[in-house]
Amino acid sequence: MARRRSYKEKSKIWPWVSFVVFGLIVGLLGYSVITKQSPVNVLKTMFASDLSPDDLRRLDKSDLIALVEQRDADIAALSEELEQCKTGDGFQKGIINTSSATLNMRSEASLESEIVIRIPTGSKVSILYYDERQLFLDGAMGQWCRIKYADQEGWVWGNYVDKQ
Repeated sequence: MARRRSYKEKSKIWPWVSFVVFGLIVGLLGYSVITKQSPVNVLKTMFASDLSPDDLRRLDKSDLIALVEQRDADIAALSEELEQCKTGDGFQKGIINTSSATLNMRSEASLESEIVIRIPTGSKVSILYYDERQLFLDGAMGQWCRIKYADQEGWVWGNYVDKQ
């Protein structure tokens, strides 16, 4: 004969269950912040699976049209990304915008580091990435930016790079 749990035994389990559920919710929210997606989209992605032919047969016409439109949009976005990779180096572009005639590209993200090259204002550059540190320089908050110009890589103050 199976033993029934008493109220006291059941009440000891609920704090653990609520702790696990709370942890899962915090993890979901944290992941959505990191990936810059809504929690709903994260859940959809986690539980989405490709539809089998049998699943497709069970969908009505409006659901099938919505599915085809979504896949067409995905294909168009991927085609555009592919075309950008073919025509360029795959990095975001920027234009040097400073009040002086040139901007110093440096070997390190520091004003004390060696000047690699002087880039003329108005020149196009490839933005590789931004330094994660926010700093105060030339009267404004900003970040150092790793760029590529004339087949050389180096650092410039990111506030002088206008993204295109």
